[in-house]
Formats: sequence, structure tokens, C-alpha cells
Amino acid sequence: MFRVLFFDIESLKLSAVAPSISALAAVKPSSLPLLVSPTPPIRKLLEHSPSPSPPSTFHFDPPPPLPPAAMEEYLANMKTLRCYMNDLEEEAAKRSADEQRQRTAIDAHDSDTALVRAQAKQVSDEAEHLAKAREQVCVEMAEKQGRIAALEMECATLKQTLELLHQEITSTNTKLSEKRLFYTKTAETLTAKLQEHQDWLGSNKNKMVAVEPFVEAPPNTQNFVEGKGYGMLNSTGSIDKESDVGSKQLELAQLKIDDIKEKRSRLLLEISEHKQILEQDRNITRSFPAAVQQMDMKSLEEEYKALQCDKAGEVEYLQSLEERINGMKGVSDPIKCCCGLEYTVELGGETMCAS
Repeated sequence: MFRVLFFDIESLKLSAVAPSISALAAVKPSSLPLLVSPTPPIRKLLEHSPSPSPPSTFHFDPPPPLPPAAMEEYLANMKTLRCYMNDLEEEAAKRSADEQRQRTAIDAHDSDTALVRAQAKQVSDEAEHLAKAREQVCVEMAEKQGRIAALEMECATLKQTLELLHQEITSTNTKLSEKRLFYTKTAETLTAKLQEHQDWLGSNKNKMVAVEPFVEAPPNTQNFVEGKGYGMLNSTGSIDKESDVGSKQLELAQLKIDDIKEKRSRLLLEISEHKQILEQDRNITRSFPAAVQQMDMKSLEEEYKALQCDKAGEVEYLQSLEERINGMKGVSDPIKCCCGLEYTVELGGETMCAS
């Protein structure tokens, strides 16, 4: 800002150059640019500034011409004034340039600060997003670990159940085979003995038929053809000892047959119980998923090994993810401003360091 000073001719009283006042009044305004020759800014201000109107009641007589010494002093003063005004104009131009340069630097500093703040906000948002992603991954990992533990328990239970079923089936088949063999041999032995007794009874019956025409037996010695024994009379009318032995053998055979029937009933009962146990095991097996029912022990072991491999892979992935997050926490990005300041933006903290 330039300040223009207007001096009134009457108020300008110089003790040393008093005669120059009349000469200054006699100088025309059109001749001033030739003497002073102001710079363009000063000239523009002088052109646009309103010229002071002389007082309407003020009249003065034209001054006498200046002597040569006063004119020289006047010219020297005007030269000094011109130099002073040039110095002021140069100083104002320098200050204006400095202000413009400082304003440019301030604007650049503000833009760099806004950029750094935007980058810091973006980094903070990314860190928050990574934290949320980490929490989500931890939740998913916990869920998968729970599922893996449940599957492991289910696989162990299925494995034990299948082993028990195989053992039970093997033992049941062994018992059934042993009992079937035993009862088959017993039935064959009893059949052979029964056939022998029947042959023996047939031969004794023929002997009794041959004796009946000659001897009439009393009522109390009547032969029992059907029953527990067969009687055979001799010539004296008494029961033969062989008849007693045959009746005893028949009684023993009948007892053995009853024993065999009882054992057979017990065997049938045990077979029905084993069938019920097998049916219960089949019902338990039917409650398993269809994929598990169709799989054998080898397939179940392969599935268990695959689950273990999946668990190891998930643990390795989670460890690598944690390492990446920990590595990103230590990331720092230096940003250099055009004004000479250097900023360091760190992901792990909330502060911003400047050096």
C-alpha cells in the first residue's frame, strides 16, 4: 500500500529554500513528470487520485523568478525526493514478492498437511478394516475348530461303535457256528442211537409175537407196545430181564430227547436274542448319515486323516494371517513436504511425527 502525500503550497515553508516556493508555484503541472518522472504505480495513483481543488477565496500574485542557486537547490531536493520514492517503491515491491512467496509456501504447506491427514485417515480406515477382518477370521476359526472337534468326537464314536459291532458280529457268528456244529453232532448221535433202539425194539417185538400163541399172559403182565417200555414173556410167564433193560434204555432215550428239545428251545431263544441285538445295531447304524453308512473303516480313516490335514492347513493360514497383520503394524511411510518438512506416517500409532 502506497501513501500519497499532497503538500499545500502555502503550508510548505522551508527555512533554507524560501525563495523556491514561488518557483514551485510557477511550475506547471504538465512539466512535473519531466522533472520527477514517477514510476508507473505512482503515476497511476496520481492519475486516479482526485486533484486538490484550490481554495476559491485564495489568490496570490505570481512569484518572482528564482535565482540560480535556489533553482539548483530545488532541483537537488526534487532529485532526493525522487530517489526516496524509488527506494520506497522497490521496498514495497520486495515486500509484495516476499508476501507472495510466503503465501505460496503456506498454501503448499496446507495442501501437504491436508494430503497427509487424508493418507493418515485412509491408513486408519484400512487398519480398522483389517481389525474387523481379523475378528471375523477369528470367529470363523473358532467355529471351524468347534466343528472339527465335533467331527473328531463323532468320528471317534463311530469308529468305536463300528469296532464293537464288528467284534459282536464276529463273536456271535463264532458262537452260532460252534452251537450249530454241536447240535448237529448231537442230533446225528441221538438219531443213530434212536435207530439202534428202534431196531432192537423191532427184534424184541418179533420175539414177543412168536411167543404169544403158546403162552397167555395175565392182565397184569400185559405188554405195553406204545409207552415207556415193551414187555416180553418167557415160558414161565415172568417178564424177561432184557425187557427191563430195554425199558430203561427207552426212558434214558426219552430223557435225552427232552433234554435235546430243551437245549433246542434255549438255542432258539439265544438266537432270537442275538437277532434282536443285531437289529438294534442295524438301527443304530441306520441313524448314521448315508455317506457314513456306505463308507467302510478304511474310508472313515481316510476321512479322519483329511480332516486332520484341513485342520493343519487352517492353523497354518491363520498363523500366516497374524504374521501379515503384525508386519503391517510396523509399516511407516515417510512423506516429504515441498516446504522442507518431512512427515512419517505409522500404521501402528495415532501420532504423526515430523522432522
